[in-house]
Amino acid sequence: PEVRNGVEMRFLRLLSLLAHFFEIRGVTPGSYYLIAQVFDGGSRQSSRTPIDVGSSDIDGLELSVSPGQELTGTIRIEGQAQVNPSSLRVMLQPVEFSPMMGGSPPGVVKDDATFLMKDVQPDTYRVMVMGAQNQFYVKYVFVGQQEAKDGEFTVTAGTAPALSVVVSTAGGQIAGMV
Repeated sequence: PEVRNGVEMRFLRLLSLLAHFFEIRGVTPGSYYLIAQVFDGGSRQSSRTPIDVGSSDIDGLELSVSPGQELTGTIRIEGQAQVNPSSLRVMLQPVEFSPMMGGSPPGVVKDDATFLMKDVQPDTYRVMVMGAQNQFYVKYVFVGQQEAKDGEFTVTAGTAPALSVVVSTAGGQIAGMV
């Protein structure tokens, strides 16, 4: 389990909400995120809430799932190597990673270096860019005009921010043998 600020974080997942009621038995005391996901057609709705389980039951807990938002952005490529923007994919990885929760579906970058991501849930994310034989690194991420420290930013309910991602092909290379 992941440890944050000295607290062991565990994830409880509800993969389906049958009749909108749930019960999870035998939960070891500790700090958890209770995650609910509903897949409706081509879209995902989800909710995540932190809970602390002690020695007594937790009753009356309510989770409200909501659809994700659309997030738009642009990619700027720096460096000498030629990279076709449409060969890139922008992904959002939740900072508090959960393999079941994952991020949003990848945003495909168009020839004009713009991208659109759908079903982005409120959370704190790290921006990742893949493609073009990964001959680049993410140099900067801007949310609006504000630089996102370590490429991390938070999406809250409402309007998702516009992203500007700068990648550079001028990174170093490491070679060796084990």
